Amino acid sequence: QGVRSKIHAPMRNFLRTPNNLVEWDRRLILVAAIEKSKLNVPKSIQMWGLKHSRNAWMELEQTPHPLYPDFIRVSENEEVEVDGFGDTEGN
Repeated sequence: QGVRSKIHAPMRNFLRTPNNLVEWDRRLILVAAIEKSKLNVPKSIQMWGLKHSRNAWMELEQTPHPLYPDFIRVSENEEVEVDGFGDTEGN
């Protein structure tokens, strides 16, 4: 029987919905827009991976700020497909 535990999303007070949970290479990935003017982090799309210990998220990637408005415009009007690539062996 599996065990469930609650793991809070990173920066959850600043995440814009919809957020996307994606399984990639047998890992759980969270893709979300960050939006808060008082943060040192600019508006961006960020990806976090659930650590193998399964109790914390680790930032994997952050898009350049200029892509943010296009992503938001598209995501509000249609489903967004998220594809991942790269080496995650060190994560």
